[in-house]
Amino acid sequence: MNTSVAVAFLTKMKLIFETDAAGNPQKDKFLAFQNGAFPVAKDNFYFMQPAKYGLDAGSTAGWAMNFSKMFNFVSALDDVITSTSDELDAVYHDILTSCAPATSKRTQQQQQRYEQALQFLQQTVASATGQQVDMLTNYEYYNGIYKQALSAYKNAKIAADTAQGEGAAEIKQQWAAEEPSLKSACDLAMVNWETKGRKTEVENKLADFMLLAGDSPTKTVADLKLDYEEFARATAVDTLANEITYLPTHFSPINFFDDAVIWQKLSLDKAEVLGLLQRAPERLRKLFDLDAAVDIENMTLDYTVVDIVREWFHFQDFLLQRYWKLPAGRLPVSDGQGQGKLPSFPDKMIFVRNIKIVSKQTPQPTPPTNKLDFYKLLFSKVKASIAPVLQNKVQVFQTRESQNKALIKTMTDLAARKGRPLTVVQPAAVKTRFNFRTAPLVLQPAAQLTVAQPMVALRSDKLLMGSVVKAAAAPAATVATTRMATISPGILASRIPTGVVGPRVLQPTVTAPPPPPVQLQVTEQKEMELLGFICRVVPACPNPDPELQWT
Repeated sequence: MNTSVAVAFLTKMKLIFETDAAGNPQKDKFLAFQNGAFPVAKDNFYFMQPAKYGLDAGSTAGWAMNFSKMFNFVSALDDVITSTSDELDAVYHDILTSCAPATSKRTQQQQQRYEQALQFLQQTVASATGQQVDMLTNYEYYNGIYKQALSAYKNAKIAADTAQGEGAAEIKQQWAAEEPSLKSACDLAMVNWETKGRKTEVENKLADFMLLAGDSPTKTVADLKLDYEEFARATAVDTLANEITYLPTHFSPINFFDDAVIWQKLSLDKAEVLGLLQRAPERLRKLFDLDAAVDIENMTLDYTVVDIVREWFHFQDFLLQRYWKLPAGRLPVSDGQGQGKLPSFPDKMIFVRNIKIVSKQTPQPTPPTNKLDFYKLLFSKVKASIAPVLQNKVQVFQTRESQNKALIKTMTDLAARKGRPLTVVQPAAVKTRFNFRTAPLVLQPAAQLTVAQPMVALRSDKLLMGSVVKAAAAPAATVATTRMATISPGILASRIPTGVVGPRVLQPTVTAPPPPPVQLQVTEQKEMELLGFICRVVPACPNPDPELQWT
């Protein structure tokens, strides 16, 4: 994969995840890619179902703490994931303990509305997978299905909009044929979100909850502090010298990494590359010296989006609310432009697997390896001046990982000396008035859960992707192709003898040996890999409401 293909792929992912249904940029989030800082594997995520994977209590707690320490960092606004020197839980706790809430109070009627909103959001319903989940989790499930349909629509639309040159006409024709069904899938998903996910009701109750929480700020902030402390105490290990703790952090769906669970499909055809380069952000282009050629025929992969669940962290219902401020002289939490103690934070993770890259090349003396690390393909050819900068970003996370391992060992040893294993806090193990979720979703295997995942089909001389229902046979590592030889009119004319009188006598000619036949080389990686994070941008914060009472 050369640099043009890398930038085209990164750009396509950003167009999918950083824009709304109409293609407009969403300034409240951004996609940041990892370039080697997170070499996670499936066993990083077994701790949510320890009995299923045979983990003992100590191993479960160790992996749970590792996950929390790994993903609770403060991110800078950048296209490559970048950590500041701060930890998310520490920054959030500092805001809670230092903020000054307004002095207004809820009336009895407001308190009743507040409790009704909270009760509605916490009530359980049967999800599409048969689980009993709270109303907000059910809402988010159908929201996720809608986003899947929208991503499939965007994948095909972007391909048609950016296709140029050979194969472009076929891609555009395919889009014209499939656009109605893709749009219909989005519309159906929206209807299900509105009806089964009760979209309007949930959003109205959530708005009530957030608004009314600000009508009694002192009590709300006190409850939030208690909420945080309850989670911290649940995982603390006391020693004579200090207390070591971590804030329990989870992910949803808890079985996303199972091979049987359906992931979304995404494709990149060589006809898209030049068009995507024209839409690439300048900051991405500056990372590379772009190649003039395109060295792939197509690339396909599966991806999934996984939520990072922090029940102790209240972003929308606290940080974004206007019923609190910081003491005079304190720097803002965020200025909305990338400055402050909390400019952004990782909200979701994007994983990829079943990556297949098809390229044309002549036979090689030694067959190339079919094993790849996708992030290396994307970032291995950055400018020489940029490479040390990206390595420094990786080094920050590697240092944190080493510290985490040492801390986990310390906690394990302390717990063993005290005669009890480390505490494992599963979702909803700590019940506070602000916990909406009662159980994370578990996706059903592909045989039980069918999700429409249409996409633009590749041309017949490309590697064909298997459908969701029936997978096509995997191609061999090297697939030979033959093409009909053609002679241009100019070459044909040059071979007609001139000035010959009488019978023609054909003279023997010596021709150069034909070039090696063009072959399709398939490189693939089946194992899952963390591609990057969807990060939430923290707007100008705090933003106190001058209409509230502050004395």
